[in-house]
Amino acid sequence: MHDDRDPMSRSNPQRADPLTAKAAVVVLCFNEQKWLENCISSVLATKDSNFRVFLVDNASNDRSAEFMERSF
Repeated sequence: MHDDRDPMSRSNPQRADPLTAKAAVVVLCFNEQKWLENCISSVLATKDSNFRVFLVDNASNDRSAEFMERSF
């Protein structure tokens, strides 16, 4: 299911519906913006599309959340 409000589905409209995904990738983040682009890009590059990615930001003050909204 493609949802324009969901940043992860924008990059690949074939991503799994959150209710039917077989796997979840949870990325925990606290002031690690420098690693996020490579991390999320590599996860999204997988050939399997039946998963969802969740970024859990622990109140970072390095603008990690804003970076993710802009980039993904």
